[in-house]
Amino acid sequence: YDVQTGKQLRKFDCEFTKANRTAITPDGRYLAGASDKTFEVYNIESGKNVVTMAPPPRLMPSGARDDATRRLQDPIPFHSLGALQFSSDGREIVGYFARSQPRIVVWDTRGNVTEDIPLPETRGIGLPDRATFSASPDGSCWMIGSNALVDRKTKHYVWQREATGLDNVHGAFLDDEHFFALHKSRRWSSEVIALPMASIKKSLAAAADPKIPAILRPGQSVS
Repeated sequence: YDVQTGKQLRKFDCEFTKANRTAITPDGRYLAGASDKTFEVYNIESGKNVVTMAPPPRLMPSGARDDATRRLQDPIPFHSLGALQFSSDGREIVGYFARSQPRIVVWDTRGNVTEDIPLPETRGIGLPDRATFSASPDGSCWMIGSNALVDRKTKHYVWQREATGLDNVHGAFLDDEHFFALHKSRRWSSEVIALPMASIKKSLAAAADPKIPAILRPGQSVS
């Protein structure tokens, strides 16, 4: 639609099932969208499909040890896709998969899966099935909803907070250290979260330095 006139400019022959399963490149040229079974990218000017994204590998069921199981394709591969976002340079598409086995999947612009990151088990932060998904300005971290920040390099949670009980409708980084979140429960509400990014980066650097003795490192289990 034209935002000034409200006139429809283009109609896409697709089956986008939820608004949070769509994303537009920063330059406004391409639209990505997914249904339960397909995930495609369209040229906004022509309305034509330019690439179909590969489904992510099916996750191995809990307790299964057969590697062949992991290679099976889920008959509804995108049904747990909770949110999408293009990278700031438009060269990657990142998706957050929710439900029983949360994970982050990264595709290149040719439709290939380049990263498949199962997320560690969490306690008390309540990752939602449908959530906004936002990359930090420098692309080093991903915010899921407004409850958890994942470091891309280490693939660990670097910031968490307890579940708010609110339905996160929209979220975006305002700058490197501030995140805006719009919520809806019985009424609309919004907040700006100050993130301790300087401390997070300092801690990650220390954890990666083998010369610094550490009692506990990211992702290490506590018995």
